Amino acid sequence: MPYDIPKLAAIGPAEIERFNEDGFLVFERVLSEDRIEALRARFPELFAGRFDTGIYPDEWYWREGMSLPDVTRHMSNAWKADLTVAKLALSPDIGRAACALTGWDGVRIGVDTI
Repeated sequence: MPYDIPKLAAIGPAEIERFNEDGFLVFERVLSEDRIEALRARFPELFAGRFDTGIYPDEWYWREGMSLPDVTRHMSNAWKADLTVAKLALSPDIGRAACALTGWDGVRIGVDTI
């Protein structure tokens, strides 16, 4: 079940106006501590190559046991590899917020990056 994100679902005319003026919005505490911890717990597993879905992400830089420990870690489209990341990346509330802010009829995920 994708994450519900009530703060994004509540975007209204005032937020749309602010977005049109500033080009961005800031929302604090968008995810609960439980969800943040669930996501954090998955990152070591992902970079160790343990994927819930059995599908590799599109890009995967830094590999446990192969890469230097101080090198930047990066993964694109981790949602394909991990069900917890997918709950966030594929949240309908994110898509609806993007539509509300841009005036588009619909959106699709382009890429997620962790």
